[in-house]
Amino acid sequence: MKRFYAIFVAMLVGATSLFAQTNYTVTFKANVTMDKIQVKNLQSGVTKTLNKPDNVITLQKNAKQSGTPIESVDQFEFLQQTASNEVVVNMEKAGRLNLMLYSSNGTFVTRYANNVDAGPNAFQIGASSGMYVLVASANNQTASLKILLTQSTEPSILEVLTSKPEPMLKSVNDVITFDEGDEFEFTGYYYSQTKVETLHSAFITSDKQIRFSFTKISAPTVTTVEATNVTSSSATVGGNVTNDNGTSVTERGVCWATTDNPTVSGNKIVSGKGTGSFSVTLSSLSAGTTYYVRAYAKNNEGTSYGTTITFTPNIIVNGAIQKAFSVSATKKVYFSQGNLQYQASTKTWRFAEHQWDIVGDDTKGTVYENGTKCDNSKISSTYSGWIDLFGFGTSGYNNKYPYMTSTDDLDYYSSSYTNIAGTNYDWGVYNAISNGGNQKGLWRTPTADEMEYLLKTRTNASSLKGKGTVNNIPGLILLPDGWETPSSVTFTCNPNNLSTNVYSQDEWAVMQSYGAVFLPYEGNRGGSSGKEVFAVDQYGYYWMGSTGLYKNGCQLTLANNGSVGNYNTHYGFCVRLVQYVK
Repeated sequence: MKRFYAIFVAMLVGATSLFAQTNYTVTFKANVTMDKIQVKNLQSGVTKTLNKPDNVITLQKNAKQSGTPIESVDQFEFLQQTASNEVVVNMEKAGRLNLMLYSSNGTFVTRYANNVDAGPNAFQIGASSGMYVLVASANNQTASLKILLTQSTEPSILEVLTSKPEPMLKSVNDVITFDEGDEFEFTGYYYSQTKVETLHSAFITSDKQIRFSFTKISAPTVTTVEATNVTSSSATVGGNVTNDNGTSVTERGVCWATTDNPTVSGNKIVSGKGTGSFSVTLSSLSAGTTYYVRAYAKNNEGTSYGTTITFTPNIIVNGAIQKAFSVSATKKVYFSQGNLQYQASTKTWRFAEHQWDIVGDDTKGTVYENGTKCDNSKISSTYSGWIDLFGFGTSGYNNKYPYMTSTDDLDYYSSSYTNIAGTNYDWGVYNAISNGGNQKGLWRTPTADEMEYLLKTRTNASSLKGKGTVNNIPGLILLPDGWETPSSVTFTCNPNNLSTNVYSQDEWAVMQSYGAVFLPYEGNRGGSSGKEVFAVDQYGYYWMGSTGLYKNGCQLTLANNGSVGNYNTHYGFCVRLVQYVK
C-alpha cells in the first residue's frame, strides 16, 4: 500500500547534510554585532543571507563518485510527480530517506528526513503555487525533480513569509553547497543602510574564520564659511560637508538666529544633499543687527553643525562701513564705502562701488563708463567720465569746482576759509552723495588731528593697519577698533610689504564685512598743466581738513603706514569721507 506523507513549510532550525559528505564550518567575527551576512557562491550564483546571524554557516561539498554524481539508474522510477502537489518516492528497500525542497532561485524551503518502508511512499507538498526543486537521497541513490505547483495547500509559504520573514533566515547553522574550485563572496552589513565590507575567499578546504572590520557610522562633518556679499539687507553664507561618515547626507544647509548657536529647529535654508561646498543667500535682514550663522548637515545618524560665524548687515547703509574707528578720545567715525568720485557732465557725486576702485589715468584704474576707461587727466567741466583726484576744498562752493586744474595755490584759498571741516568747502558738507544718503551734510572730511590719532594714538594703533593688495590694487588697510580677524582670511601688520596681505574680491568681501577699510594707492594729479597723473599704484594721497595756506594731506607709500604733512592746495588728491558715530 502506498504510504502518504505531508511535507509542510517550516522554519529551518538546524540543517543537516543533504548528502553525507564533507562539511566546512565558516565562522564570522566582527568588531560589532552584524545586521546581516550575505554568502554568495560566485560560480553557481546561489546566495544565502543570514539576518542578525549567529555568525555560523556550513559549506557542504557536493557528492562525487568516480568523477560523476551519484544518481539512480532510473530517476523516474525512484522519484516522480503524480499530481500538482504530490510526489512518490519508490524505495527498493526500507531505509532512511532525505528530501530537501528548494524554491526555483535555490532558497531552502523545507525538508523531510526519516526511515520509510520499501515500495512507493507518497508525499504531499505544502507550499504556494510556483516552481520548486525536490532532491531525494536514499540507499546510495540521489535524484532531483522540478515540480510545478498549480495549487497550494496549507500552510502557504507566502503567508508565513508575509507575517514573519526573519525566522526562516535566522539559524544556528545554514547550508550552502559548492563544487570543488568554487569561489565565495562574503559581505557583512552593519546598520542595514550601508554595505560595509566584501571579502573574497577561494575554495575552502578546511574550517575557516572570516573577520569583518567596520567603521562606526556617525553624523556628517561640516564646516561653516564666512559671510560674503554683505549688504544692508542680505548676505551670502554657506558651508562644506567634508565627510558623510559612513552614510549618505540627506540634507544640508545653514541655520541662523540673532543669538548664538542657532539650530535647525529655528531659521534655516536647505541647500541640497550629499558632500561638498554649498552657499545660500539670506535676505530681508535688518541693518545694524548681528546675525549668528552656522552650516549643518544630516544623515541617518543625526545632525551636525559647523562653527558659528557672525556678520552685521551694515555695508552700503547710506554708503557707510559701519564699524567704528576712534579719531579722538571721545569721537568715533564710520568710513564711506569707497573714494569720492565726480561726473562733471551731470554734476553728480558718488562713492566708488568698491573700496579698491580707482580712476587712475589712461593706463591704470578699474572704473569704466560705457565701455570707456575713465581718466583723471581728462578733467574738465563737461567731461562725462568720472574723476576722483581733486584740488583742496573743491566742493563747488564759492566757485571752487572739483574739475579745477589751476596750478596756483591761491586759487584754492579764500580769506574766509579757515578750516575745511564743518564748512561748505568740505565735499561732504556741501554736497549730496548719490549713493551715500543723497543729502547734504551727512558726510565730512576727517581732520589732520583725527587721522593722526587714528593712525598713531588709538588703542592698538600699530597693529590695526598694514600694507596690502586688494583685487590687484595696492594700498593701506585700516582695521576698526576691537578688530577680530575672520577665520577664513589672515591679516598681518607689516608696514613695508604689499605681498603680505593679498586678497581676492571674495576674500576682501569677508574683510569688509568685519569692518576693514582699504585706501588704494591712486597717486596724485598736478604737473605743469594741472592734469598730469603721477604714481598710480605707488603712492596714496588723501586730503584732510586743516588750517593754513598749505593744507594738510595724508601720504600713504610703501615706506610707511600713513604720515600727515602739508601739500600744495592745487594738487589733485583722493577724498575718503567719514561720518560721526552717534
